[in-house]
Amino acid sequence: MITFWRLVQMESVIILKNVKDTLVNNAIFCGFIAVVSGYVLKAFGTSDSFASLQAASLIVSSIGFEVYRGLFRLLSDIEGDKHIQYYFTLPIPNMFIFLKMVCSFVLNGIIFATSSLIVLRIVLPSHIILSNINYFMFFLTVIVIGGFFGVFTFFLTAYTKNMMKISNTLMRILFPIWIMGGFQFSYAVAKSISPILGYMTLLSPYTYANEAMRSVILGSTGFMNIWTALSVLVVTSIIIWFIAMRKLRKRLDFL
Repeated sequence: MITFWRLVQMESVIILKNVKDTLVNNAIFCGFIAVVSGYVLKAFGTSDSFASLQAASLIVSSIGFEVYRGLFRLLSDIEGDKHIQYYFTLPIPNMFIFLKMVCSFVLNGIIFATSSLIVLRIVLPSHIILSNINYFMFFLTVIVIGGFFGVFTFFLTAYTKNMMKISNTLMRILFPIWIMGGFQFSYAVAKSISPILGYMTLLSPYTYANEAMRSVILGSTGFMNIWTALSVLVVTSIIIWFIAMRKLRKRLDFL
């Protein structure tokens, strides 16, 4: 366990060394989309609630987009220098190597979510009321979401054959679950338009992440029960963890 915590500490140091770039990039991402959704689109007749809705989903997307970077980094390492193989020579169970990476996703998630909340409060002050937020639930939600996306990265890495196929993974899996996962609409709205559309959105993990975050930021009215949403993410994380570990063990030639 000492080795594991040292690995986590090392990963944390690397993340914190790059935190300035992380904050700047995230501020640009959240800030510009918030301006468009809160002010530009309002001129086209969108309701005030749309900006609030999208503000909460922006926090989720800022965490979820780390999957792109994580997938690229892991896959390029597996096909290239194979630095990951070094970690498997350490005197700890193999699963702790992957758990260390999940912890880095969670830490990144906390940084992204906190900075996003601050940026959104500045850009959309009438939509983000900090005093209404339960911060225990906020960070619990962020940890669950960050953990899920960390495991999901392994899952995608395990089933992406090579770097040439990474665009297929992005366009056939990541983009559909993001755009149909309620980035710009709630589950209740999708279901009111069509029950089929509502059921389709339930196939995306982003739906549960967005609904949970909206319950925390905007209140529970009109959104999925937060405990239901978080439970689905936790159960899904556990299931795909075992699937991804089995596949990656075979791919990395250790059992």
